[in-house]
Amino acid sequence: MPKFDYVVMNPPYSKNLHLDILEKVIPCAVKVINISPIFWLIDKFAKFKTKVAYHRYEESISKKLENLDVISAKESQVMFEGTQMCTDLGIYTIGKGRF
Repeated sequence: MPKFDYVVMNPPYSKNLHLDILEKVIPCAVKVINISPIFWLIDKFAKFKTKVAYHRYEESISKKLENLDVISAKESQVMFEGTQMCTDLGIYTIGKGRF
């Protein structure tokens, strides 16, 4: 599989589709910069729940985070005018981890 230095992506948001895509792209690049919803990552109680995205993507995504900038739902509605964006977004930088 070819390796890329950087991948910048904004995958479609449909349930966990954006996370499935992100999970497949991470091994193909040294760094991945991604913008997508972060509800799965910032849920304070996710560690105590079962069958949630946090557990499914903990090893493949969240432990590889190097940086996370949050765009509030209100800001994202302004930025993506004309969409039904009603969730906080994250700009993830993913590499070797240590977030």
